[in-house]
Amino acid sequence: MKIRQGLAIAGVVFILFSLLSITGYSSLFSSKTMSHEGRSFEVPEGVTLRWIADNLKEDGFIGSSTLFLTIGKLMLSEKEIMAGEYLFPPNVTLFDIVLAFRYGKVNYRKITILPGYNLEQIGELLASEGLVDIETFRELSKDKEMIDILALDISSLEGFLYPDTYYLLRGSNPRKILKKMVLNFKDVFTPEFKEKAAELNMTIKDVVTLASIIEKEAVVEKERTLISAVFHNRLKRNMPLQSDPTVIYALGSSFDGDLKREHLTMRSSYNTYMSRGLPPGPIGSPGIESIRAALYPEDVDYLYFVSKNNDTHYFSKNFRDHSRAVAIYQKPLAAKKTIH
Repeated sequence: MKIRQGLAIAGVVFILFSLLSITGYSSLFSSKTMSHEGRSFEVPEGVTLRWIADNLKEDGFIGSSTLFLTIGKLMLSEKEIMAGEYLFPPNVTLFDIVLAFRYGKVNYRKITILPGYNLEQIGELLASEGLVDIETFRELSKDKEMIDILALDISSLEGFLYPDTYYLLRGSNPRKILKKMVLNFKDVFTPEFKEKAAELNMTIKDVVTLASIIEKEAVVEKERTLISAVFHNRLKRNMPLQSDPTVIYALGSSFDGDLKREHLTMRSSYNTYMSRGLPPGPIGSPGIESIRAALYPEDVDYLYFVSKNNDTHYFSKNFRDHSRAVAIYQKPLAAKKTIH
């Protein structure tokens, strides 16, 4: 057995030196091109060493795919080559490339999903970084297998792709990317949160839906629990939530940034001016603070709030006080818009 192994090694060494004598010593330790800019090379999941060698040669990274294969079989385990994007510096050598694959020096894309982003915004962000195809993303967001991970009665992952900073690899299976975000949500929504939701007679979907509205309404951190209290109090009294962000969500891509009075009467289950109770589902992905606010509202009697046009709101307990606040803070603004 030892004799056979020795002969095999000797054979590989002989082939290697033969290739070097043909292709030249420089093929291993010198660059193929004299490029002044680094370039990226993407390794999809499940490809062979032969595929990598052929594409490296085709893209001009190496001069000999045969030499790469020979060195690669000596130094690399085909099954352990990490899929992803590799960034190679100018004038990279074949030996440098082999070492990059050996040590898995992939380029992670830093992606930050902001609280409040909806599915479309998340999909567009991932697509802009070349991480997913937008249509594939949309399909996966409604995929039963993905939804079953959450064990919830939902029809899409809207609201459940947790907003956070992720380090993702190009070439990864898009399903894995979404799964990472879903599992992140599961980690954040602790058993304590589940118990509190049950106390409030709310499902997890209810909590995330309410939290997504709070996320869109609140700008100042300290107001999250106050806004939550307004919505909880309205739900208890069977009053419509009358939240502008839900109408904007219903308008989708047709919204031009100017919410008009006519929009408030549109027929949609997401229009909380016309429909009582919570909308059918979340309108975006809430962060941890909005989730906590949805579960732990401030103990106040407020039923209304209006923007003071400085990122804060004026809160009222009755419609009379609310009307006065609207006259103070909103009517001058509306008049100013009309003048312009």
